[in-house]
Amino acid sequence: MNLKSNYVKIKTKKIKGSIKIIQISDYHDSKIHKKQLVKIISKEEPDIIVITGDLIDIKTKTLDNVAALISDIIKINKKIYYVPGNHEYY
Repeated sequence: MNLKSNYVKIKTKKIKGSIKIIQISDYHDSKIHKKQLVKIISKEEPDIIVITGDLIDIKTKTLDNVAALISDIIKINKKIYYVPGNHEYY
């Protein structure tokens, strides 16, 4: 698994000013990328963090790593929204 960043600007009259949203998807309980991901999120200083599924996968035995990730992210920003993905469903 590799970390990949994409930057997208969306203009809308529904939001005045600017808002920075970071989306995390398909983390798949990656123990090797946790520190790097937290560092990227901290550097970007997002207004909102959205997690759109697959924090875990079929190989996940405990939630310790994911819980540590969430704990570190909450220290950066408490505005976190989460929806489960197909791996959480399984």
